[in-house]
Amino acid sequence: MASTDLSLLDLTDKETREKLSLWDRRTDATAPLTEKQMDSVLEIRAAAETLSVPSELPIEDLCSLSSRSLQSPFTATVPASTEDVLLKGFQMLEMENDRIETAQQFFAWFAKLQTNMDLDESAKYRRTRDDLNSYQEQCDAILKDVNTALVHLDSLQKQYLFVSNKTGALHEACEQLLKEQVRKALWLSVTL
Repeated sequence: MASTDLSLLDLTDKETREKLSLWDRRTDATAPLTEKQMDSVLEIRAAAETLSVPSELPIEDLCSLSSRSLQSPFTATVPASTEDVLLKGFQMLEMENDRIETAQQFFAWFAKLQTNMDLDESAKYRRTRDDLNSYQEQCDAILKDVNTALVHLDSLQKQYLFVSNKTGALHEACEQLLKEQVRKALWLSVTL
């Protein structure tokens, strides 16, 4: 296995291309692709050719990219402070000492950038979710207080009805006693 690795390192770019072409040649391919896989490869190739260069890419590194990958819609001149912006961006990604010299490094940098952007975007949603959870906790506390107040009001209503019934009964008993007293007083005044 180690000898295979060393022999691959010794290959020139042309030899590497020739060996790779054996994998997908039209007849007797080492690793033939299905029609669907081939369509996917062509779509990826077409998409990769139309990708624009990110504006955050340092200007010095533009010269290390091939002319085919430099089809960029950006034609504006670069402001003087761009280097500072780029330096801050690379510092934020902890890549201030790194240079992008290969496509692999570029894609690694781009993946880091996209991950950070996704984290920033999801942080907004997490903050909103946390705020909503806080509001929900406050609403739950208010609902608990309202339910406690309703229980107390229900108890007070029952007590009021009890007292009202007793007061009504006492009032009727008092009126009955008063009528009886008036009737006895009249009877005594007539009999005397």
